[in-house]
Amino acid sequence: MQLRNFWAPVPTTKETSATVENPGRHCSIWRREWRRMSDDTEAIERDRYGRFVISDRKGVKADVFGNNYVDPRLIVGLNDEDATVPNIYSYDLMTNELTLVMRNKRFPALYVDNALNIRLAAKEQPNGTVIYYRRSATAPSRGLLTSDEDQWEEILSFSAEDAASNAFMGFDKSNENIYWLWADNSNDLGKFIMFPISSPKRQTTLFQPNRGEIGAIFWNFTERSPVAVSEVYHKHEWYVLNETVLDDMQVIVDYNPTASPYIVSYSVDQELILLTYDSAEKPFDVFLYRRANRSIELLFNTKPDLQEYQFNTMVGFEFIARDGLTIQAYLSLPPNTPLLSPSQASPASRKYAELGLLPTIPQKTVIMVHGGPQSRDVYGFNTVNAWLTNRGYAVLQEPNVLAENGFIEEFLHSCLGGQYEPFTLGQYGSSAIVTCGPCVMNCYPSQPQYPQYQYYPQYYQPVIYQPPAVVQPPAVVQPQSTQQCIGPCVNSQCPAGYTCNAYNVCCATVAGK
Repeated sequence: MQLRNFWAPVPTTKETSATVENPGRHCSIWRREWRRMSDDTEAIERDRYGRFVISDRKGVKADVFGNNYVDPRLIVGLNDEDATVPNIYSYDLMTNELTLVMRNKRFPALYVDNALNIRLAAKEQPNGTVIYYRRSATAPSRGLLTSDEDQWEEILSFSAEDAASNAFMGFDKSNENIYWLWADNSNDLGKFIMFPISSPKRQTTLFQPNRGEIGAIFWNFTERSPVAVSEVYHKHEWYVLNETVLDDMQVIVDYNPTASPYIVSYSVDQELILLTYDSAEKPFDVFLYRRANRSIELLFNTKPDLQEYQFNTMVGFEFIARDGLTIQAYLSLPPNTPLLSPSQASPASRKYAELGLLPTIPQKTVIMVHGGPQSRDVYGFNTVNAWLTNRGYAVLQEPNVLAENGFIEEFLHSCLGGQYEPFTLGQYGSSAIVTCGPCVMNCYPSQPQYPQYQYYPQYYQPVIYQPPAVVQPPAVVQPQSTQQCIGPCVNSQCPAGYTCNAYNVCCATVAGK
C-alpha cells in the first residue's frame, strides 16, 4: 500500500539519552538524570545534564554503539589501546560505572542487538572486500569478549563493488533475525530484507523499490519492526508495511497534500510525532502530531524572518547522459521566471516545458556539483539555492552522477568496479570544462587542495603505504594533445578543422610538444 511523498528518517542507535564529548583532553558523557518520574524531581533540576569523564587520555575517541531506549546502559567504544579500533564498554547512566565488555584488536565496526549484546563485526580487507562476522559457538556467553579468531566466524562477504550499497539495519524483537539493506548484481536498486543470523541465505524481502534507492525506514521501537519504508527518486514516496499506522500517515499526508512530509522525531511509544513538510518554496514549519486524537499542531517556523519572502521552486527531472545512463537532477529558477508553455516548446523539449523547466529567456546558471561518491542532493528548501535564485541565477543540481547514491549498483559499479577510471577530479574537471567551453561555462570556484590521506580513518593506516618509486603511467609518456576552442557551435556546425564537442563548443585537437 502506497502513500505518496511521505518521509520519516530512521532514528539511529546514536540518538541516545547521552552525548559523547571529546574536547581534546578527555571524553565525557553528558546525560539526563536517569530517574523514574516518582523519584526526587528536585535532584533532576539540580543536575539535569550531569557530566562524567569516561577517559582522560588525550586523543581517545568515543562513539556510542548501542542504546535501546529502555536500559540505563550505553554501549560505548573507546580507542584507548589501539588508535585504529575501539574497545567496547558498557556505561551505566545510573551509577557511572564503566565496564569493559570486549577487548578489540581487529574490528573497526561492531553491531549490537536490542539487549545491547555484541552480535556482529565487520572488517574491510586490503582489496576492498568487506567481511561480516558473527559470534562463534566458542565465544563466551558471559564475561569478556575478544576479537580473537576462534570467537568469530564469517557470515557474509561483499565485494568492493557491493560493500558500499549494503547496510545492517538492526535486529528484530527476538534478536535472532537481522534487518538489512541488501544490494548485489541481481538487483540494481537494492532491497530491504530480513534473514536469520544463523542462516543468511534464508532471506525474506520486505520491500523492493522500483525507481530509486530506499530512503528511510519508520520503525515501531516497541515491537522492533518496520512499519513503513520510503523510496526516493525526485522525492520520498512512502509505502506502508504495517497497516496499524496507515490511518495516521494518511492524516499527515492529507494535512499538506502538495508537500513531502518529514518526520523529525517521535516518542518511543510513537504517540507524539514531530514532523515538518519538506518544500523548496519556504523554510520548514515544525508540527506536533498526537496519535490519540489525530491532531496536528503548528509549533514554530525554523526561519521566521524569511516568511515574508518569495523563493524559488525546485523541480526534479531526468535526462540521458552520453554513456546511456539516466541522470536524475533538480533545477531551481529565480522566482517569477516567465516559462514556455508546452505548446511553445519544440517536440523534443515539450516534456521539460510540462514540468516548468523552460524559461522564455535563457538564464545564467550555476551548476552545483556536490561531493561524493555515496551522496546525493535531495528535494527541499536549500539556503544556497534561495540565495542564488534570489540574485537571478538558475541552479542546476545533478545529484546522481557516477558512483553516487540513488541508483546503487548501476551507478556505483560504473566507478568502483572499474578501478575509479570514470571519476573526474573535481578541480581538474571543473577547469577543463571551463577551458574547453568558455562560451558556455564562465567560471568555477577554487578551494585549497589538501592531501586526502590526512583525513583517512586511522583503521585504514595499515593499508596506506608510500610506493618505492613514482613513475609516469604509459598514457602520459606519449606526446600530449590539447583542445583549442573557438566558440559555440551554430546549428551543430563548426568551421573546417573543428568539431562540435559535448558542450556545444567548436574545438580542435592540437598535438603537444
